Amino acid sequence: MPSQSLAERVARTQRIGLALGLREIDGPARALLLADELADASARAEFAVDLAPSLPAAHAALAEARFASGDVRGAAGALHSALATIGRHLEARAWAVATGYDRLALAAALWATVFLALGAAASLPTLIRGLASTRLELRGPAALAALGACVMVLALVEGPAGAVLGLGALALAAGGWTKRAASLLTLAGALLALHPGLERAATGRVALVGDPIGVAAHHVEAGLPTPADVGILLRAAGSDPVAARAIAVHTKRAGDRQAAAQYFARVLTERPDAEVFNNAANVAFALGENARAIALYEKAVEREPSPVALFNLSQAYGRAVRLDDQDRALARAQRIDAGTVERLASRTGSGEDVYVTDAGFSAASVFMRVEESGLPRRWAAARRASAAPGWLGASLPIAALVSAIVAIGGVAAGGALSRLAGPRDFYADLARTLRSGVGDSAQRVAQLTRLRKQRAHTERLLTLLALTVPGAAGFRYGRPLLAWAASLAFAGGVAIVAGGAGAPPDPLAVGALPTLVGHAACIALAALYALFTALAFALRAEE
Repeated sequence: MPSQSLAERVARTQRIGLALGLREIDGPARALLLADELADASARAEFAVDLAPSLPAAHAALAEARFASGDVRGAAGALHSALATIGRHLEARAWAVATGYDRLALAAALWATVFLALGAAASLPTLIRGLASTRLELRGPAALAALGACVMVLALVEGPAGAVLGLGALALAAGGWTKRAASLLTLAGALLALHPGLERAATGRVALVGDPIGVAAHHVEAGLPTPADVGILLRAAGSDPVAARAIAVHTKRAGDRQAAAQYFARVLTERPDAEVFNNAANVAFALGENARAIALYEKAVEREPSPVALFNLSQAYGRAVRLDDQDRALARAQRIDAGTVERLASRTGSGEDVYVTDAGFSAASVFMRVEESGLPRRWAAARRASAAPGWLGASLPIAALVSAIVAIGGVAAGGALSRLAGPRDFYADLARTLRSGVGDSAQRVAQLTRLRKQRAHTERLLTLLALTVPGAAGFRYGRPLLAWAASLAFAGGVAIVAGGAGAPPDPLAVGALPTLVGHAACIALAALYALFTALAFALRAEE
């Protein structure tokens, strides 16, 4: 047999896969990305994308190759395609959900800690003056200790999450409504990360182990079966319709179409969804029962008019020489997803070759089964217990209620103390000093000099803190929204860089995607942090 070019070998592999009912051929695409001897990186990546359009690693490899060749726009497009395919690929989706929500939870916790601590520090002068004006007459260190004790009590009862809530109460106690609104949004973000965020991360972490039957069904129907997968499904086929449908597809691809038809006959009575109707129709189509195949395809389209089911229906119409119906079905499929139809049509060959394709058990279906099992909720609750062992970790409604009570208490107490404290600034201190009759003029001048030196020293210290503490510039110059945005950008960057290993990515599924996304996100967040900090200084300079 004469040697074939790589393009010819890829086209032949596509036709073989389509004859088996496979829209995508994941295994050969992964192997092609690793076969350096076959072609250059760009050509191999393009062929891999053609073989498996839903493989993120293929798009990521294409993005790398294009970037290396100087095609920045093409690299950005390939990177966008890689991100868009994550949800359709089980291993990639599991990694992305687990790692993404882990990073979001870490960023939200760090963001809340940094921003609310800065907000609390900005409230301290007003609160300390207010405490000094009460009957308790708490001044200086005593007042600071009293405020710190409030935070410590919440930390002892509610753990680290309670400490953050205590800082939030202090941040809400003084300042304008812009600062208070930003503090409330930060607290809300931390609560969402603590509850639904952790549960979503847990779903990604347990997706590949929490439902062995669903994972095995996905692998088999995607054309990546292992003997262990087949064994799991054979044992469960008698009781689980998902296992039965996967075994039916596996049996059809092995050549036993009658046995596959018997499996599907049972599954159609237990789980008659659009995917099952489509795949059962494929078996009837392969057996030459075209009228039955058309009836099943039409039922699949009634339930879910997917481009795959409509393309298959058009093939069956063509075999029945119902050409007008064939054209209508194809046109409808193209309106839904012209790209999928084009790929399928380009692989059907010519002459007597007529192919139909299976609808695989999707990654979304695996995730749904895992969530229904309750395992992610239990895993998230166990992890949440270390950060919020009390009411804040019990449930989102309870945590929201407790946070609202503490926040309202902070606003009410802070408002009362602010009224007692009254306004205070440097020029008010000067006026009081000049009006005082204590001492002679030399003493007053010396006192004014000390006051000016103290103010200059404080200004230098605050400027240094504004330059070195994330988000401090916004508070330093009366721009709490800029402080809010800068601390968010800083927390996001730290979560990406120092967030730990996270969920280990499957290199054959995501390839270079984690590195590409991580670098791009870090650059963007660093630029945003610099922008928000510079804006705080620039806007202050204009005042």
